[in-house]
Amino acid sequence: MGGQGGDGTLTVSDLLGRYFRTQGLYVYASRTVLSRIRGGHADASVRASRNPVAAVKPEVDLILAFDQEAAEIGRSELSSEGWILYDSSVFHLDDPRAVGFPFATLVGGAIGQPIYKNTAAYGAISILMGFDMTLTRKVIEDRFRRRGGEALTKNLRALELGQTAAKDAGITARWNILPGAAHDL
Repeated sequence: MGGQGGDGTLTVSDLLGRYFRTQGLYVYASRTVLSRIRGGHADASVRASRNPVAAVKPEVDLILAFDQEAAEIGRSELSSEGWILYDSSVFHLDDPRAVGFPFATLVGGAIGQPIYKNTAAYGAISILMGFDMTLTRKVIEDRFRRRGGEALTKNLRALELGQTAAKDAGITARWNILPGAAHDL
């Protein structure tokens, strides 16, 4: 997953890692960010498995692209069965493996701040990956509760917007995430 610094790429990575850990999966995550306050490309990879993992795979199953650069960088690593979810309010991607969602426009109109597009993207991913909806919501609550009621409320609304957009686009669970038995050491 990738985008410009400040797009929320690292937050989505964190949310996915948290979800996978609640399912008892082993998680490996990597991040690349430029040393700027805001701006420049940022990307992250998350790998989850029922077995211990120590690196990302050479091929990826899902790319989340908040900008064109992220889509172009990730395309060469996409598996033959992989998908690309991208923010169609920022750019258009002509690829049969790509599904565009206007994340920034969607949350900007409904919540008033496009910054919540990352949580909407997590919502769309939760549908695509067949996540348990109660656990998906709990991950958001645990991550944003400390920021206060307004931030939590807006993130929960963004989650719902992303999930609804995915369902309205005909997205169904592409993967079946089975629980594991990993534990924190």
